[in-house]
Amino acid sequence: FIQDTNYVVSLSVTNLCGTTNYLDTILVHPLPIASFATTVNTGCSPLPVGFQNLSLGSPTNYIWNFGDGFFSTAVNPTHTFTYGPNDTIFNIALIAINPCGSDTAYFPIHVFPNTVTSFFNTNPTVGCAPLNVQFTNYSQGGSLNYFWSFGNGQVSNAQSPSHLYTSSGTYVAQLVVDNGCSFDTSDITITVLPKPQVAFSIVDDTLCMGQAFQFTNLSSQLSNTVWTFGDGDTSLLYNPTHIYASAGNFMVMLVGTSAANGCVDTAYRPLTSIPSPVLNYDTLLYEGCATLGVSFNELSGTATSAVWDYGDGTIGIAPSSSYFYTNAGTFYPEVVAQNAFGCTDTANFTVVVHDVPIADFDVLDKTSCEVPFQVTPVNLSQGALVYNWIFGNGSTSNQFEPTATYTQSGSYNMVLMAYNQFGCGDTTVQTIIVHPIPEALFVPDTTIGCEDLTIYFTNNSTNSNAYLWNFGDGASIQAPNPIHTYPEPGIYTVSLIVSNPQGCLIRLHYQLLNPNLLLH
Repeated sequence: FIQDTNYVVSLSVTNLCGTTNYLDTILVHPLPIASFATTVNTGCSPLPVGFQNLSLGSPTNYIWNFGDGFFSTAVNPTHTFTYGPNDTIFNIALIAINPCGSDTAYFPIHVFPNTVTSFFNTNPTVGCAPLNVQFTNYSQGGSLNYFWSFGNGQVSNAQSPSHLYTSSGTYVAQLVVDNGCSFDTSDITITVLPKPQVAFSIVDDTLCMGQAFQFTNLSSQLSNTVWTFGDGDTSLLYNPTHIYASAGNFMVMLVGTSAANGCVDTAYRPLTSIPSPVLNYDTLLYEGCATLGVSFNELSGTATSAVWDYGDGTIGIAPSSSYFYTNAGTFYPEVVAQNAFGCTDTANFTVVVHDVPIADFDVLDKTSCEVPFQVTPVNLSQGALVYNWIFGNGSTSNQFEPTATYTQSGSYNMVLMAYNQFGCGDTTVQTIIVHPIPEALFVPDTTIGCEDLTIYFTNNSTNSNAYLWNFGDGASIQAPNPIHTYPEPGIYTVSLIVSNPQGCLIRLHYQLLNPNLLLH
């Protein structure tokens, strides 16, 4: 409800005798509803504002709070707002009051200051082209509009812009600010210094890796130069050279400092470092004994061809190579290898070849039919300091002239290994033979009997192939298993001499008894 309202209340009472009606009135007052409008809601200070009270609910009293410390109880007041130096928002409050209660309405008024101040700083004010200048705005006066003129035909509406001056010269930078109520202007002079003219040339911009690039500085009136070669290396020389350790395309940069004003400029030029073979051998030093076989094993595989000088007047080809040094001495081989681009690399070696001693010995008697057989060799070696003997019978010695003892028949290789102080060695072998010893053994079929006794002899000898029998009665024979007849009684001694192919001999005696002789 927005106004007073009357309500009629009726009461009807009924019984057997009839009906009676009663009427009464109730007045209900509304709650207030605060509301208002303004003639303006924004403007420059001082700003007069008229307020139109639109409150409902039959308010009886009003309280206005203008947000600046002033109040009013008028129904439709006016008020002038004055403030600065910045924009100010005043929150207006209207409290509408009646006997039933109160209500509050709010509305903002935006007041702009009547004066503005244009002010800014620059960083830097003086510098080398291209010069990037940061403009920092400190202007005051509320909600401002900005118009920058940088003095070179370029403008901006940003609050604190930055601007790049690409050409040298003197420029006046100006800032105009306004807030719709007033405006102000400020300016600063910017000095842009000229940069030096920096340039350089490369004698040859395509070389093999490991070759020196020559740079010629074409700049003038420089106080300082800094070269960056694109591979992490730098130089402060005026006309440097540079060697690239790896292949690739590189951008060379020269930074020059003007002797007149300290400004710098940069020049760039590309170059190409062609891959070169990077020789990698398992070792560059070889040492050994003549004849020394050396395998020069190239591990990188970056070369396609090569020319060798083995250091003894002999040449060879191919990156990996093998060569035999037959003579003692120190040699300095060198290989120059090339890849498919025509780039080369060189490797140098040292080969030390030591003399080999001569192992030699003599044995006065190399064969024997007897055991134990002792052999003492005569050492005839030359250029040796260490001697290792292997006798072939399980025993060894490191004496100069040892004695070997052979207790069994057989063929034995007596080995002498002779070494010098460099570990170079030589070996010689001689054969020692201990012949098998024949064993004479026989059995007669009988050893006693009557005259005209015939005896069969069974030969059980070993390690033998020749047999000489002497029957003790003046008869003899060469046969393995002879038969002999004794015509006369007597006691006879039979002997057997056996020999083997090596000429070893042994004799066996056997006595036979004739019983007829014993009867007499």
